[in-house]
Amino acid sequence: EVVQTLDVGLDDFTTGFNMQMAVGKLAVVADDQPPTSVPKGVIGVIKKIVTGQAVRVEQKGKDPYNAKLFCTIIATSNEPPTFGDTSHGSMRRWHSVPFNANFGEEGSGRDVELAEKLQTEQAAEWMIRLGIEGLKRIMANEGMTETEYSRRALQEAQENSNSVLAFCALHPREEFLFLPNVEVWYWRYCDFALSKGAQPVLITPVCRR
Repeated sequence: EVVQTLDVGLDDFTTGFNMQMAVGKLAVVADDQPPTSVPKGVIGVIKKIVTGQAVRVEQKGKDPYNAKLFCTIIATSNEPPTFGDTSHGSMRRWHSVPFNANFGEEGSGRDVELAEKLQTEQAAEWMIRLGIEGLKRIMANEGMTETEYSRRALQEAQENSNSVLAFCALHPREEFLFLPNVEVWYWRYCDFALSKGAQPVLITPVCRR
């Protein structure tokens, strides 16, 4: 098999012996993820995988070793997770794909024989052709094709994960120019962060962001 389904969440992907499951796989699927936070340390490991760097892999009863993984990480969730690292180098490696169809509703085109049809040789050939065409397109564009949805989803994920960005998104740039007092804005930000259940960032990192 070249596809591995994770039995754990993305937040536990890099702990214990879980990394061993990704060795030699082309894709790792984290299905039905809860809307939890993906820690900065986990994102750091995923960035290494994406850029082709070696990561530490532990095996039960054996010595750990370093390996280069070549898998694409796919996570599905009803709600987007929050991220412990919202830097450009991290967020540009995530791409959101919407699945908005509801096949349980009457008149939605639900096909009760869909599972059997997808296992036919004709369906396999069709999906392989789509995959090859998509791979060629990604290689030609040097990345996934951005859409309005993917850009908006990325921005929402950043704001949900970063209280400073969420606060700034509520205020046009002109407001900061009319009221340049940093301390006034900082205390407004603290009130906003606490109202959202977030821990305010110290004033120096806020000014940098």
